[in-house]
Amino acid sequence: MQGYHYQRLKRPSLLPSPRQHLHILHDRDTEQGRAAVVTASVTFRFMAMYSMIQFITELIHYSIGTNLTDSQFVYIDLFVISGIALTLGHSKPTSVLAPYTPKPQLIDFKVFVLLTLHVIITFCFQFAFFMYIRSQPFFVPYVPAEDLKEHPCFENTALFISSAMQYTSYGVLLSEGAPHRQAAYKNWTLMIIFVLCIVMSLLSVFQPIPFLAKQMNLVSLENINVEVTFILTMALNFVVVYIVEEIFRSRRITQALDNVRICLNKPKT
Repeated sequence: MQGYHYQRLKRPSLLPSPRQHLHILHDRDTEQGRAAVVTASVTFRFMAMYSMIQFITELIHYSIGTNLTDSQFVYIDLFVISGIALTLGHSKPTSVLAPYTPKPQLIDFKVFVLLTLHVIITFCFQFAFFMYIRSQPFFVPYVPAEDLKEHPCFENTALFISSAMQYTSYGVLLSEGAPHRQAAYKNWTLMIIFVLCIVMSLLSVFQPIPFLAKQMNLVSLENINVEVTFILTMALNFVVVYIVEEIFRSRRITQALDNVRICLNKPKT
């Protein structure tokens, strides 16, 4: 009996007090709020990079008098961009509250510098592969048609596939989890979109589906060495932007950029 009464007396003390219960609810609200801030930030950066990648792609296209086809625009905007942008926010908040808060601003000096570097890297890789495909012995220069329609050409195929893989790369890069959101692999809808985008890009390089290739005006790259070089170049592109992103996440770089911003905003006497 004594043991029974002892258990009954001890059991209520194991329950959380009202103050502890409010603290738990407060932490959950804080976790969700921080995750929402991170989601807004990464979605903004992804859409900004999408705009700049497409601008670079179109700029190079215009230099030879051609453009992305309507079906290519539909694939990029409706499937790749919308799919990634709509599922980036499905990542849930972490169960452990981080010791620091994310920055509430969508754009600041650090983000501006980082986006500028990513735009330069994107242009360099797209232009490098554009020039590489033009240097191949099987290359046939594009001649603008009199009917003003976009006809299949090697430059268009190279730029379309490279830009599609760059969209996917930045989606993977910006699907950050810790410390405020759960790991990206737990967001299964986003993982499905990534897998589909990567598979479609690989098929477009190595073995284009005849129906889709015809609809999107794609041509075969005709050479396994060129195809492998293309994939390795895109992989290197991801590695470079990943390294740049990790460098800018360090505290030292953040502090250094804050000091530069303060110096630039310091009023002249």
